[in-house]
Amino acid sequence: MKEVSIIFPMYNVELYVKESLLSIINQTYHNFELIAVNDGSTDKTVDIFNKIIIENNTLDYKLIERNNGGLSAARNTGLEYATGKWVVFIDSDDVLHPKYLETLLHDAEKYNADLSIAIRKEVNKETLKKFSETKEGALINRSKLMRMMLSRTKFVPYCGCFLVNREILYKRGICFNEQVKFSVDQAFMWQVVDASEKITLNYSQLYNYLIRPGSIMTSSKIEQIITGLEHYSNVSRELKNLPFDSEVLVNKWKMGVLHTTAKLIDFYQFLEVKKRFEVNYRKCLWVPSIKVKILASCGLISDKLLYNIYLKL
Repeated sequence: MKEVSIIFPMYNVELYVKESLLSIINQTYHNFELIAVNDGSTDKTVDIFNKIIIENNTLDYKLIERNNGGLSAARNTGLEYATGKWVVFIDSDDVLHPKYLETLLHDAEKYNADLSIAIRKEVNKETLKKFSETKEGALINRSKLMRMMLSRTKFVPYCGCFLVNREILYKRGICFNEQVKFSVDQAFMWQVVDASEKITLNYSQLYNYLIRPGSIMTSSKIEQIITGLEHYSNVSRELKNLPFDSEVLVNKWKMGVLHTTAKLIDFYQFLEVKKRFEVNYRKCLWVPSIKVKILASCGLISDKLLYNIYLKL
């Protein structure tokens, strides 16, 4: 049995899958299985995948074909086939540091952790394969990590940067909600952190996250965004180890959604979304982030003021 299962959903990424797949193949740590899930691609994604696999025929892999169901469904399908002690979820347009697995696994084993986390960096096509040197990770208190996840100042959590003990997922029944089409990682990450007793955090930039037109995040529609609200709110209120009021987390997420939607709609539509979300700006004053406190204060003064600020951010 392989030590790590890499779950690799693919959907119409013919322009990006080669570099992403090669960054997996070129890992310095090799005791892993690759579980690729083709989520109904209609371009040459699978042809490119198969060509690279043939050229690297020592790779332990599975290719799962399924009808298009979205990223969450593809990840859940991959999880069903995973056999490793550890699981990571890699998007097929992103690129890994060569020591991504080696570093995360080293930290996890050194501290007998349930969860090992690294840092992502947002990149474009020109900087896709640029990385810095790796560092040593260390244990981090779960409450401290949750506050960092809330403020998103020193650390912006991302699913691809999580190496998680698969047993944690099965014991707590943690998976991805297939009805949620926007910000699909958020609830999952909070659930994983909440369920993990020992966690390591490594400030090495091990995961390059490609910002591109047409990606799931940049093409999300308003209704897709709203579908996540109820699920995210429910998950937040069920977390057992939050060191702050769950309503702070829920309303911080609502403000993040308002920021995203402000760039897609006019002011009157913005007001409708805000009304539908029932945003409580006062709760966000408890977020340990000066930026969030200022934005929440602007919202308390004037919705128009907040909308205009969001447009400029």
